[in-house]
Amino acid sequence: VTAGYNLGVLYAEGRGGLKKSASAAHQHVRDAADKGLAEAQHGLSMWYRDGVVVKKNLSKSAQWGRKAAEQGHTLAMHNLGLLLLEGQWGERKDEEAGFKYLQQAADASVVESIVEVGKCLINGRGVKADAKAGFEMMCRAAQMGNAEAMFNAAVCCHAGIGASQNFGEAFEWLKKASQGGNATAMWHLGDAYEAGRGCEAQPIEAKKWKDSAKNKGFVQ
Repeated sequence: VTAGYNLGVLYAEGRGGLKKSASAAHQHVRDAADKGLAEAQHGLSMWYRDGVVVKKNLSKSAQWGRKAAEQGHTLAMHNLGLLLLEGQWGERKDEEAGFKYLQQAADASVVESIVEVGKCLINGRGVKADAKAGFEMMCRAAQMGNAEAMFNAAVCCHAGIGASQNFGEAFEWLKKASQGGNATAMWHLGDAYEAGRGCEAQPIEAKKWKDSAKNKGFVQ
């Protein structure tokens, strides 16, 4: 079954000496998915989501993604968790179920899921609100190099959410998130340098980071 799935991927990408063929790719991957291969089910879900190989169909993407998630495919669990939180693509809104899928993916060290679990804990979505635990999840994801988590940790330190208010720590997280390419963090880092919040005021650094944020598409 796995060999058939791999063959389908080769047809989709035109690799391994095979001529690119959407129909052959779909046939092999769909066959593997029908036989229960979670990786193939997740692959089909991504194809339907992105309109690659097959015509874009978000409802079918969700259906195949759910099949993979129910077999424990970590990325599929992450995607299904997000759909259930919002009630999208034909999935009925169920925040508790969404949180559980995200938690399972986070337990498997999917860093994006760790971030989402942190948000759920802070905001009480699908789980009893626990800002301290949410902040700890953000720090865990931040230490894994996730720039969004670094920015969220900065927000928590700035506002005293789940942690003591500490402008110095907020500044350090903003700096790390900015160096990690997060445009929103860049703008707020510029603000911090401008106001001398958590650091010495440095107008030149403030302008540099705000310009960088705008160049990355940040809109105030």
